[in-house]
Amino acid sequence: MKTKINFFKRLYINSYSFLFKNKKVLLLGFLLITINLLFLGKFSRFLGTNISVPKSDFIEIQKTINWIYLIFTIVFIIILYNVIKLNYRLSRYWYFWTVYISVIYIFLRKSKYLDFHTINSFPLSWLNNLNLYYSDVIFLLPAFSLLVFLKNIFTKAKNNTPSIYLKEDLPLNGTDSVQNEKVIDKIVKSIDGFYPEVAFVIGINAKWGKGKTSFLNRLKKKLILKNKDLILFDFNAWQHQDEKTIINNFFGLLSEKLSKYNQNASDSIQKYLNSLLALEDNTYSKGLKQISQTLFSDTPSINSFYLNIQKNVKDTGKQIIVFVDDLDRLNKEEINEAIRLLRNIANFNNIIFICGLDRSYLERKGELEAGYLDKIFNLEINLPEQNEKNFLEALVNYIKKTSNNILDEKKKEKLIETLYYNKTENTNLANRFDPTHTQSIFSSKSNFPEISIDNVINVNTDNNVEKTSLNPSLFFDSIRDVKKFYNKLIFNLQILEKLSNINIYDYILFHLLIFKYPWMYELFNDKIISQWLTTQNGNELIFNNEKYKKVHSEIFSKTPLNNIDSIVINTVLDELFNKHRKGQEIRINQKRYLPIYLNNNIFNDSLNYSQIIEAIDNFKVEKLIEDIKNDDNEIEYLEDIKNQIIKRENLQNLKGFKELFLLINNNIIREISSTEIVSVLAWALNAESGINKKELKTLLNTIVFVKIDNRLGLFLRELNIHYTNNKGSELKIKSPHLIRNKNHSIEQLELIDKEYVKEKLITLFSNFLKETKNLSSVIDILHWCVEYSFTDLNFYLYYQEISNLFKEYLSENLKEFIEIGINNLDYNFLATIFSNENKDEIIQGAIKVSNSVGNLTQQFNPYKIKFIETGLNNFIDFLNKKSNDNLSKDIEKIIKNIEKDIENGISL
Repeated sequence: MKTKINFFKRLYINSYSFLFKNKKVLLLGFLLITINLLFLGKFSRFLGTNISVPKSDFIEIQKTINWIYLIFTIVFIIILYNVIKLNYRLSRYWYFWTVYISVIYIFLRKSKYLDFHTINSFPLSWLNNLNLYYSDVIFLLPAFSLLVFLKNIFTKAKNNTPSIYLKEDLPLNGTDSVQNEKVIDKIVKSIDGFYPEVAFVIGINAKWGKGKTSFLNRLKKKLILKNKDLILFDFNAWQHQDEKTIINNFFGLLSEKLSKYNQNASDSIQKYLNSLLALEDNTYSKGLKQISQTLFSDTPSINSFYLNIQKNVKDTGKQIIVFVDDLDRLNKEEINEAIRLLRNIANFNNIIFICGLDRSYLERKGELEAGYLDKIFNLEINLPEQNEKNFLEALVNYIKKTSNNILDEKKKEKLIETLYYNKTENTNLANRFDPTHTQSIFSSKSNFPEISIDNVINVNTDNNVEKTSLNPSLFFDSIRDVKKFYNKLIFNLQILEKLSNINIYDYILFHLLIFKYPWMYELFNDKIISQWLTTQNGNELIFNNEKYKKVHSEIFSKTPLNNIDSIVINTVLDELFNKHRKGQEIRINQKRYLPIYLNNNIFNDSLNYSQIIEAIDNFKVEKLIEDIKNDDNEIEYLEDIKNQIIKRENLQNLKGFKELFLLINNNIIREISSTEIVSVLAWALNAESGINKKELKTLLNTIVFVKIDNRLGLFLRELNIHYTNNKGSELKIKSPHLIRNKNHSIEQLELIDKEYVKEKLITLFSNFLKETKNLSSVIDILHWCVEYSFTDLNFYLYYQEISNLFKEYLSENLKEFIEIGINNLDYNFLATIFSNENKDEIIQGAIKVSNSVGNLTQQFNPYKIKFIETGLNNFIDFLNKKSNDNLSKDIEKIIKNIEKDIENGISL
């Protein structure tokens, strides 16, 4: 029973509210319907004569019309259903025309002059008993409108549910007290009962974000409580399209308020507004019309309209207070128009304007002369600064009130403890930078010194870095800033997830820095960071003040810093990168952990930085890689992991290097370039890597270079080509496989020199020959094992030890060799393998020709032909010794071909 009562009560209240709000529209509709009914007979006779279709004609096309009518009705009902389902809000114009058309149709339906056609045939024959006309589809409109209206009434609008942790940047609504309550009370008392002869303008001056809107809201609330009979409204000059709409909308609001008390006010204001806009409009039509009205009619002048408004305002006997906010968001033209409104075109009696503004902004943006605003404002109040001691308290309170689903109690406690240390009253600067001092960014919140230029620049200097004690007001200018920082901090912590992945002190301090100076974040990208943070031990980052100043002056010359800003930045960077505290292993000044702070631990869609670092430290990279196998982005992820593992900051001990080289040789880490391998090996040879030379030699021989046909074996072969190409000269990389870089060049590989590479190649090639029977693979490897290479002459020589090993292998696999090469022998290759050990003549000839001018190939050909003939003769002797019944015919054929070519002359 109670539910039914509530239903009808709600229906009554909403219906009454709807009818009251639209009373003018209802009155207009009633008048139109009445007028139409007076002429209904003539109108229906006209329709019957000119529009009605005779029944005889209609019957012929009725079946076709029935189908069209049925499809149209179904589609129309579907559309109406979807609109109802969406809880769509119809406009009052829709309701007006729906009611109007429906009422007129009801009367026309009974007219004797109109011949309506009844629905009575297939496929609509089932409607016969209802005696409906085709035109009755019109009734769907009011039925639909009624359903939508009821749905709107009984569908609860979603409440404005606040975020579980995000703080909205909203001013106080006026119900809560503000810090400047005493100033508000004085204003209320001063203007109570004040009816000025001309508009009185009060300016509330404060920087943007300093609480002007909250102040005005509170003032508004107290004024209403003091005098409920006054006329008060808000005028936001910022929420308009241009300067003209500023005037138009102001007078629209004024007309709406005054018309409740004076019937003439609306007309006077409209005429005054039309005159103003006509004078401002550049079109001939409005200008001529205004002139003609002034000269040739009894229409009053613009001044008469102004005086009429003055009289209407005075006759109301009410004080009018207009709140104007956000003047410090306008452009130049809008500022000038708003000022003209305040002091000129709306300069009426009984009106008090109370404006929120930033005076310096108006003067600068509006290009106003010094002192000009003094002529506008009768009273200007500089809003006292907010109590900066409350900034930290507000931030702490926001954290405390954060839902436990977002931050548990332990995390809240850790954050608050990091923000300020409240267990001692000792705020001595020396203690603040003592490494053993509790890790808190700010001192006890009750002991902040009053911030001024004098005590900020009275700094402590240490290692040429100017520093000061940190204070919340150095990072926040208003409570609005505190809210924004809180939102940013908590949001980032949600992404980060685990506080154990960071040093919370560093994390908060870093975010305070980039919150206050957003451009600082750009300095932390990889391209710039090395210019002002120097690296120690391959991992620890050290802040260099002088380098930072140079970088800033070069890159951010458009962002000049005042003395206080410079000192704040120096203090924070020195704290972050030059101090040693607990939790050193996960600090921001560790190069391997810096990306966690910059990117909130996001590495890619599947991994975070902490996972990779943990895998590296626990030697579980292979398991990590296994987990991402078959992922759509597996190749990209593997590349990302590889790039992290080979960074110097992640290679800090022998175990780390072992794991990396095993992953490379086992082909778990793929697509690693030779340049990257050079970098890793160069770092391993560096004294700061944590590996001594003895350990490194063991590592190279037992882990790195163990096979000639794996990735590091390929690198060894590439290294041999490099050394071969540079034999006898200063090492300059010519091999396309190895790229010179200032951070990792071949010269740094002192233990992996030419002799080491040669010895290792011989050993690994020998092992390889024992393991494989694939002659093609052996020859491919052999081509890298050159001792001399004259690329300009297209001539090379293998190591003699390698050649001897291959000849032994060939003896055992001669059949396969003959099958492959019987019709396609490479004489250069054979000559190089089977030339005798005394190769000085061909080498000296190659050196001599290389140092001459002219056609080098032609000059070298005699040496080369002689060398090839000697080698081929040695190859023939080799074949003769290996002849047997199974291969004798093939060997004999090869020997004859070679001898024939020698006799005819070797073709190069």
